Amino acid sequence: MLTNFSHDELILHKATVLGVAEGVSETLVDTITEEETLNTESCTRLRVKSKIEALYKKLLAGNLDHLFHGERQLIEPALQKYAHLFHDEDTNDFKSTDVIEHKIIEIRHQ
Repeated sequence: MLTNFSHDELILHKATVLGVAEGVSETLVDTITEEETLNTESCTRLRVKSKIEALYKKLLAGNLDHLFHGERQLIEPALQKYAHLFHDEDTNDFKSTDVIEHKIIEIRHQ
């Protein structure tokens, strides 16, 4: 297919050679297609991962505001390292479980 982007008429004579096509192996085509697919998927995954990490950091900031700076410095790295355990990417909320129940008993000294 040829495209003429000018407004001028273009005349090609019968014997004009516009290019030479060479045979390409199916293996080469498959390799190029596979690389393009992997690159596209990889870029998409990185963008999604970055977006999720940003949302998680924002979520952490909002839920850790009640802690002192030193306490935050202790817990925040663990929450980020194990985000896959604590963070639900679909709802952008913290996961929870009802498998373990606990009770905190406050002991007051008189």
